[in-house]
Amino acid sequence: MKKLIFGTVIMLGFATASFAQQDSLHHHVKKTPEQRAEMTTNVLDKKLALTSDQKAKIYAINLERAKKMETMRGQKDADHKAIKSEFAESDKQINDLLTDSQKKTYADFKAQQKQKMEARAGGRGHKRDIKDSSSN
Repeated sequence: MKKLIFGTVIMLGFATASFAQQDSLHHHVKKTPEQRAEMTTNVLDKKLALTSDQKAKIYAINLERAKKMETMRGQKDADHKAIKSEFAESDKQINDLLTDSQKKTYADFKAQQKQKMEARAGGRGHKRDIKDSSSN
């Protein structure tokens, strides 16, 4: 369960980081699924030095996920478990395409993104950490 949540946080971090870099003036322009997939793939390409084959396959994974997220966001009662599941599945598909050294770099990058998101969330993340550690 922790890996699932971790994957979700990281993928949201990718989208957030990409959006923030593209929109430094804080203009909130809605991106198409294709734009979000391209931005996320480009971030991964810079971090992981993807081959052209990996980049094409990862773009397809990101595009599929972005389209599903677009549909889910349009629903008022979007199932958060389904969203987390989708992020976990796409993360697994991406990991399956990477070399061992890329997997390590990817894991490190996801950990950094998680830390950044927790820092931006302020104290909100601490409640979750306390809950998780008390249930173990």
